[in-house]
Amino acid sequence: MKPITRRSLSNGSGVSANLATQWAQRLRIPLDTGSVAGQDHWLKAGKGSAQAFEVGRLQKIPGLVQQWDPPTKRQDARGAQLFWVGQCSIPVEQQRVNLKVNKVLTLSRTDKQLRWKVTLTHLGRKSVALRFGSEWNLECRDPHFNRVGSFDGLNRLSLTDAQEKFEMELVGSKRMSGWFKPVETLSTTARGQERSFKHLSFLFYWDLKLEGDQSWSAGLKWTPLKWVDDATL
Repeated sequence: MKPITRRSLSNGSGVSANLATQWAQRLRIPLDTGSVAGQDHWLKAGKGSAQAFEVGRLQKIPGLVQQWDPPTKRQDARGAQLFWVGQCSIPVEQQRVNLKVNKVLTLSRTDKQLRWKVTLTHLGRKSVALRFGSEWNLECRDPHFNRVGSFDGLNRLSLTDAQEKFEMELVGSKRMSGWFKPVETLSTTARGQERSFKHLSFLFYWDLKLEGDQSWSAGLKWTPLKWVDDATL
């Protein structure tokens, strides 16, 4: 996937460049390089833990192949949308199951929301069970999540960063489970080894079983409740 950029979200769409930049910073959507927000994770159904997520040892499906077409954009006075269409080939019992993947990222001018939606469509006949995850990295120092942890069956989260004076809310269209962890760097100084906070990482996931020709969708809606300077949005 190509990275989401400030230009691709705001250029000619009626969305202020500052709004796109604010979301790019808060959700660590790169303006020029790096991975797209909402990075996909294809995991073995029912496998994984917060500790495995912490050390990068989640049980991913081996041999998975994922390909994407170039993204397309739609824009009007209400905001901007980016669309991706891709296909996954997943090995299941010595066969390969093909899934079509549609993703939409919407930046709204009216309510300042960032909305993400994914739709998986089973292109074959053989049923497949898997755990689909979406990873998001947040520029946030919420003390409640400043640890390695997990949650089950939620569809709403609130995050507050008192230092940066902002709050935001996440609402899922379907109940989801997930893991979270702070990402830090370790450096050696004259005072010894010191940890520096980089960002807060979440992996939201859903366990699902798809029959032949069946589709499944889920969405995430990020809403800013308070920014450092609401007038700049």
